Amino acid sequence: LMERYLEEVPWDETARLAYTRLLSMVHEWGKAVACYSRLVESRIAAGDAGGACDVYTEARRSNHAFVLSAAHQTRIAFWLEKRGDYAEAATAYLDLARFHSSTSDVDHAMARAATLTVTRMGDVETGAEILEDALRNHPDSPWRPFMEREMRRLAALRAG
Repeated sequence: LMERYLEEVPWDETARLAYTRLLSMVHEWGKAVACYSRLVESRIAAGDAGGACDVYTEARRSNHAFVLSAAHQTRIAFWLEKRGDYAEAATAYLDLARFHSSTSDVDHAMARAATLTVTRMGDVETGAEILEDALRNHPDSPWRPFMEREMRRLAALRAG
């Protein structure tokens, strides 16, 4: 019944979100992910950064394999960072690298994740691990000089 309603009234995002939550609760992951994706994409298209980030964060907490297109993932990560949700932003950047490893922004996403992890969350060890992974997997990255500088800075911080 709800699916029919949403087909006839696709702009009712409140109903779609309620339906999506129900799907998630009854472990209909495929349908829930599709609905979450549609909600996030429509909020991105509307320029609703807060709404898109809220739905994305809820989707990620419901299903850790929630995947958007590389362009949408990048936008969400940026918006999360901009609103000060640094842990979620770092996760979104890492998901970009994990799910879209062939995109040209992977090394930049990993550098952003590492920077946020160190500077905003104070986790030097995890930040260093992210940078090491980025350097190992993207040796020809234009971000390599930055990442190497950061590694030296983190090594000095660890040495104390």
